[in-house]
Amino acid sequence: MKLVPYPSRPILDSMAPFKHDLKNGYNQFQRDRFDAFVAQQYTAGLSLRQVAELTGRTQTAVRRSLDRSGVPRRDRGAPRLSETPKRQ
Repeated sequence: MKLVPYPSRPILDSMAPFKHDLKNGYNQFQRDRFDAFVAQQYTAGLSLRQVAELTGRTQTAVRRSLDRSGVPRRDRGAPRLSETPKRQ
């Protein structure tokens, strides 16, 4: 049996507005901008990991931001496929 390598997922680069926030420390403007961006991207369908990569933060920081914004988190994993009737 020949093993086929699974292609890796591309890693996203941090976006310019968020690259230097941590080096200079947080202020209320940066936190509000971060929370608004996270809520917008997550509700648009991006995963916690993708949003974390775009902002240069950890997934935990993204989770906390969603909690501060009151955005409900999705269940873990991919959505289940609806059951299709079996062919007879």
